[in-house]
This record gives sequence, structure tokens and C-alpha cells, in this order.
Amino acid sequence: MLYCVSPRNNLMLLILGILFLFCIPQQANAQPMQWMEPLSLESQVGWKAEPPDIAIEGRFIFMVWHTWITEYTSHIRFSMSDDAGRTWTEPMALTSEESVADSPKIACDKNIVHVVWKEVQQNYTEIYYTRSLNYGQTWDAIQQLTFNNTITTNIYDVKIAVQHSMVYVIWKDYRTGSSEVFLKKSTDSGETWSDNIRITTDYTPSYHPAITTSPSMTWIVWDDWGERADICYSYSTDDGNSWNGKHFLTQQGESKEADIAIEGNHVYIVWEDNRDGNYEVYFKESPDRGLSWYEDQRLTNASGFSVNPQLAVNNNTITVVWMDNREGTYDIYYKQRDIQNQWTTDYLIQKTGSDELFPCISLMKGYPCIAWKQHDNAAQSDVVFIQALFSTPLITALDSTLIDNSTTKEHALHVYGVDQFYTMSELHCQIQIKFPLAEWNTLDNVMFVDDHWEQTIAFSDVSQPGNYLVRAKVQNPEGTTSPWSEYLILSFQQISENKNSPGFEGIGVFVALTVIMFGMTLFYHTRRQKQ
Repeated sequence: MLYCVSPRNNLMLLILGILFLFCIPQQANAQPMQWMEPLSLESQVGWKAEPPDIAIEGRFIFMVWHTWITEYTSHIRFSMSDDAGRTWTEPMALTSEESVADSPKIACDKNIVHVVWKEVQQNYTEIYYTRSLNYGQTWDAIQQLTFNNTITTNIYDVKIAVQHSMVYVIWKDYRTGSSEVFLKKSTDSGETWSDNIRITTDYTPSYHPAITTSPSMTWIVWDDWGERADICYSYSTDDGNSWNGKHFLTQQGESKEADIAIEGNHVYIVWEDNRDGNYEVYFKESPDRGLSWYEDQRLTNASGFSVNPQLAVNNNTITVVWMDNREGTYDIYYKQRDIQNQWTTDYLIQKTGSDELFPCISLMKGYPCIAWKQHDNAAQSDVVFIQALFSTPLITALDSTLIDNSTTKEHALHVYGVDQFYTMSELHCQIQIKFPLAEWNTLDNVMFVDDHWEQTIAFSDVSQPGNYLVRAKVQNPEGTTSPWSEYLILSFQQISENKNSPGFEGIGVFVALTVIMFGMTLFYHTRRQKQ
């Protein structure tokens, strides 16, 4: 049979061909990120540092890890940077000199930093917790969260997540005779804690739990070792009071060591998986808070093992890091998915010849900050930190405090910005304000005070009552300027000059009401006389 291809059909074929090309999954064209020089945070000779954890709040970066000081003594160690990683505090011990503490995890929300770990006391392993209410400057007394000193529970895999005043701690232990996942929560930022809540209940061994939380949901994933190792999950929509059961995410190969993140309605999970005969990193996404799931995506295809993946997300851009021995020693790799859902190739962060193990990741305004354990030799291991090079300075926070004076309400603005090569005092800050649909106006006399910029705006500084938009940016001495910050909304309402005595408006109302009442009385009096 012969087919006649007309010009119209040619056009249709061309359109279909273009559509087909766009439907083929494309690899992102992104170039590898530029990185600052790696920084060793624990390089004391003879000390063995173990895998770290990291958390970020604004310009603050917090890190914890545990270090073996002697063969039988290990401390929880803490260090922080208050200038986006330019400088770091000397590491300090959060536990006593005699402690045998390990595997700390850290989370933060605003000024409150939370740290949890496990520790051996009198031959029993328990979970301990402390917090700082001032960005890591000072620390509260240590709290013991579990009390199992009559049984051997073998507590492992302690994790923490925080959302405002809600703090969640999860772990797995053997108190029931099988490895199960338990949770403990605080509703008051770690001041008090609930009883233990058992998450897994089917006596199938459950390992390696991970947790994440948002204003509306809290999610837990773990390895379920039934017929094989599968990734399972459960979630709560009522602050962890109830959980919706056990759901299988994978049911092929050996799937384990999952990590999870949520942003908006999207849920993202990564794990290691040997379904194809070699351990590779896999990824799965739900666009609707777990109601449905896209197909599994294999992210690596290397000759070595690609294991222990971790992920972070910002504005739908996903960064995944993992450890990989495709070149002999274990090294840290990463890849990203952009807002067009395209994945980059695998990128090696650095090659040192030492084993680089168990990475963790957090984001500062979308820029990755990564830390890991560097195993130099049998007697020495360090904690290494590295961060992506910013393309510009950054605004890390813009907030305001309401100052309620007797005659007007003023807003004290605070701007926080950072640059990786200049101190904050060397930056120039610009603040602008506008009424909706009007032009932006630049404020004068922005002052640098201690570690931020300040400006006060009063009602007399604006043209009319209402809600105003405020934004800020910073510039370094080279002339490189940060993007404008997100908008801050300020409300200005006119206030009477004297709140304690009635003004002329009040007197007028009083006179009017008196006249009306007098008129009504006169009317009824005249009517009764006529009757």
C-alpha cells in the first residue's frame, strides 16, 4: 500500500517530532558547582571523629559529631559559624569528660538549637537531649529522654526534626524483642516530652528510620526487613498523635538507608538499592502528599557502591549527596534536579585519597553546605565541611519589631546579610519601601549595628495608612549585589495624638447624641399632652 505525504502531513509530522523530542527525558545542562576550600573541624592528633550532622538557620551553621578521645571515652562535639561559614568557633564538648556518647543529630528553628544523641550510662544505652535558646551560645542542662535501665534495648539510629515549637525524636530499639521504631515528641520546644510512641507494631525488624516535618504533616521512613529490605513510610497529620499505618514504597531488591524531605505538597525520598545487582541511589516523589507516587528513578549507574544518600530541597531544586567507591576509595558525590525536573550528571566534590564517608547536607538560601567524616588512617579521622560558592552576597533575614509609642507606631527593621569573602560591616545595605502599585522609595540612614543593619520607619515617614512592602539588598566592596530579599509587609495605621482624653471627634459625637435624646424626649412629651 502506498501513502501520499502531503505538505499538510509534513507539517503534522514536524510538529509530532518536536513534541516527541520534548517528551524525552533530558539531562540538565548545569555546570558543576564551585566550592569553597574544605575546612577540617576536628583534626586533633590521635582523636577519631565520627560522622557529623548539620543544620542551618539564616546565616548560622551548626554542626555536631562525636569524637573518640580515648578507646573508651567519646564526647558529643559542637561547632558553629555565625557568618555563613567564613569563620567557626572552636569545637566544644556538650557532654562530660567521662561520657561514652555517640551518633548526635541536630535541628534548629529560629534561635533554638536542638541536639539529641545516645549514650551509655551504667551499661545501658539511653537517649539524651539538650538545647540552646540563643543560637548555640549557651546550653540548657542535659535531659534524659528514655528510661530503660532495667532492660537492654540496644537503641540505634536516633534522629530529630523540628517545626516551630514541635520537636520530634525517633529511634529504633529492641525492647519488644524485635527492632521497632519509636517516637517521642515535645510541644513546647523541648521543655517537656511525651511518653514513648511506638510507630511500627508488626514485629518485622525495622531499621534506619528518618523523619521530616512541615506545618501540616510529619513523615517517617524506615527499612522493613521482612522477606527482604523494603522502604516503608507512615505519616501523621495531627502533630504525631496518630499515624496512618505502614505503607510499602519499594518491593524489589534490597532497599535501605532512606532519607526524606518535603516541600509544599511534594514528598521526596532517596535510598540505596541493589535491585540491578549493584547498590545504586534511587529516588521517588509524590506530588500530592503521598496520595500518589511517580515511578522510581535510578540516579546512579556506577561500577562501585553508591550508598548512604541524603537530600535537601529548596524551591523545587533537589540536591542529593552520597558516598561512592567507583574510583577505589569512598568519595562524596552530588547531583541536582532543577525546576524543569532535569537531573545533572554525578559530580565528584573532591579526591583526597582518604575514605570520605557518611555525608550530611543542608541548604543556605539554596546553596548546599555538606559535611562528612574523613577517615585518614586507623588512628585518625576528621570532620570536613564544604559549602558551595555563592554567586553574590546573600540576604539571610529581613524582619521587624513593632515599637508602640504614645503617638505613633514605628517599625524597627533588621537586615542580615553575608558574603563569603567580606565581613558584614564591609557590606552596604539598601532598604526600600512602597505602597502597593506605587514606586519604590529608598530609605536613608541605614545603620550597621553589631551584626546587622537597622532602620526605623514611623507613620510620619509614609504617605497614607495601609500595608506597605519592604525589601532589602546588600552590596560588597567589589560592587556585586545580592538579589532583593523576599518582601516584608508592614502595617501603618494613624493613631490619635492623645489616647487618654477624648478628641474633638468624641465631643462631636457626644453633642449629637445629646441633641437626639433631647429631641426624642420632647417628641414623646408633646404627644402625651395631645392625648
